[in-house]
Amino acid sequence: MLLLTFTIGLTSFLNINISFSQNSNLPKCYPEKWSSSWNNCVGSYVWKSGNKYSGEWKNGKIDGEGKKTWKSGATFSGEFKNGERFFGTFTWSSGNKYYGQYKNLKRHGQGVFTWPSGDKFVGEFKSGKRHGQGTFTWITGASYHGEWENGQQHGEGVYTSKNGATKEGIWKKGKFLYSKKIKKNNSKLAVKSNDNLEKGKVNLNNIFTHSKSLPNCSPNYANDIQKPLSWDWDNCFGTVEYKKGKFKGWKYEGAFKNGRPHGHGITVQHNGDKYVGNYKYGKKNGKGTYYLLSEGQYKHDIYEGNFKDGVKHGMGTYLYLGEGKNKGDKFVGEFKNDKRHGNGTYFHKNGDKYVGNYKNGKIDGYGVYNYNGHEYKGEFKDGKRHGEGVFVSAKGRILEGVWKNDKFQYKKKIKGNSKSFANLNSSKNSSLASNQTKDPKKRPLASVSDTSVCYNATTTSNGNKVWNDRNDNFVGEAKYRGLDCGVTEKNKTFIASKPKNTKPSISSLELEKEKAKRKALEQRIAELEKKNNELQQPKKIKRKQSNEVGSGFYVSKFRHILTNQHVVNQCKKISVGDSIDKQIPANLIASDKRNDLAILQTLSMEMASADTKSFVQNLSIKIVPIVSGGLIR
Repeated sequence: MLLLTFTIGLTSFLNINISFSQNSNLPKCYPEKWSSSWNNCVGSYVWKSGNKYSGEWKNGKIDGEGKKTWKSGATFSGEFKNGERFFGTFTWSSGNKYYGQYKNLKRHGQGVFTWPSGDKFVGEFKSGKRHGQGTFTWITGASYHGEWENGQQHGEGVYTSKNGATKEGIWKKGKFLYSKKIKKNNSKLAVKSNDNLEKGKVNLNNIFTHSKSLPNCSPNYANDIQKPLSWDWDNCFGTVEYKKGKFKGWKYEGAFKNGRPHGHGITVQHNGDKYVGNYKYGKKNGKGTYYLLSEGQYKHDIYEGNFKDGVKHGMGTYLYLGEGKNKGDKFVGEFKNDKRHGNGTYFHKNGDKYVGNYKNGKIDGYGVYNYNGHEYKGEFKDGKRHGEGVFVSAKGRILEGVWKNDKFQYKKKIKGNSKSFANLNSSKNSSLASNQTKDPKKRPLASVSDTSVCYNATTTSNGNKVWNDRNDNFVGEAKYRGLDCGVTEKNKTFIASKPKNTKPSISSLELEKEKAKRKALEQRIAELEKKNNELQQPKKIKRKQSNEVGSGFYVSKFRHILTNQHVVNQCKKISVGDSIDKQIPANLIASDKRNDLAILQTLSMEMASADTKSFVQNLSIKIVPIVSGGLIR
């Protein structure tokens, strides 16, 4: 009999909800329409009823990883064998969800059943009913841990009310018969607290896995990770363990496919770290939990969330439980390539909190940071305030403008503070955090269980459960889901927080004076900014038109004039004449910059003097312009 010791603690605290990837490495089935020849391939089939399956096939039957959707809206995502559900997650349209083992299309073996209300059962099932050892936890905080039969408490068990009162003894068909002290070392009822879980005290022998239901690999033990490849371990359960060499202490126990870890498994690293979760062709992939147990400042830290290609990637929760400077902190959000990247929320142990964007492990983008009673809402870069932002001190002082390298530069009115910060919501203004959207991908807490949400969203005051506004994003998520988390109607309006400082009231006349002063100041600032902008604009220099004057002489009977190239260079209009008062227009025919020569041609000789006309008539030399080698040669 497998113990439920670790499983119960894990599911109640970190919310296991493993889904199966649809990205199979198998080829597409051929032909496209279903055929009994479909074998070791991926294909889709739609029944006349509207039900649909998409996933792996073997010998013409549904076999392997896949997803089936019913017309009613129910879905099953997981592993199939011989056309039947074998292990995975079944979700009803009502919101009920079961994750675990199946037999003959019924819940059978180890599993977790959750209700939309937040209630949860973790334990053993038989023929679709709770049967064996298990723990039922109500959203109110009450719980029963013990033996079950045909869906009811039956045998030894302990019931704990939400107030902490207990009934320990013998149960029959759901009713308590009589008290009996149950030995603490009773293996059937052994339960470890979440405190042990948080400290990383994990007993791998107590972790249940669906892979145990797979047939044993043959042989079922190897001392080298390469041997399962040569032994063709496929769709079976096996163990690989290094007992010597540089990998001494490394151990994997779980499912194999095509000789590689594939499916659910448990790994103990040679440095002592442990991983419990999904694998895909030899790498951590999908949902899983990683426990850092090796010596160092991160010892006892826990990460629970998504993995891809062996590293943290996707939504996840990181608990800082080690001895480092971040001890007691928590991050809930997106990861990429093992670093915080995307949207996330960071909770400091002292109550400080950041909600916003991350990039490559650092705060970068838009965000809201609350610390020591202060609040900054705006742009960040490399972990520092950088760009447009608004700072509100604990005493109400406001700095609105532009920041650089964490220092305020100058004031600037940020229009509405809405466009840039539309996806962020200050905790001072609302109890609903920025993750309250219908799109689960944009809600950092969408994958967190109802129990964990309520645990973080509430606290106790004078013996009563009340909302905890220091975890307002959890409060917002609870309200979004419609959970009351055990907060009674009379306590719903009470928020556990520090009393706010109240400012003395002022008269309406003084208020009007202050408004007038502020308005005048704003106008003066606007005028100064306008003047400053005008001064910073480069002055436009108006250039006057200049006239170039030079000399030239006729060189042909065709009215050609030889002059200098620099005289007519870039001239828009050219004219020639004996005096400034008598000018006739001319055209530039060719120029030679190297020899500083240019040839002009006048349109007529009407305005030329008699001496000039006589001179031109006596010319007998014909000048041939040759641009390539100079005008004259």
